[in-house]
Amino acid sequence: MSTIADQPIPKNLRQQMVERISTAPEEDVVFVHDMLLIAEKERLWKKIQNDAEAEQAAGKLDNIPELVRQYRNRNKAA
Repeated sequence: MSTIADQPIPKNLRQQMVERISTAPEEDVVFVHDMLLIAEKERLWKKIQNDAEAEQAAGKLDNIPELVRQYRNRNKAA
């Protein structure tokens, strides 16, 4: 069984996508837009996770409990 992932990626993929989107029905354009937003969200989430893991490994997050305590003490009355 063949899947889309098995297909070779053309060298002019961006151009082909622009051409297809420019002639696609409006509901397909909305669908592609939604899928691109999901892909961007996933890419950003992975970047945030990687950055957080690097910061944790470097010890930058070790003092968070103390910072939270200090913040809560300052803002008890608020």
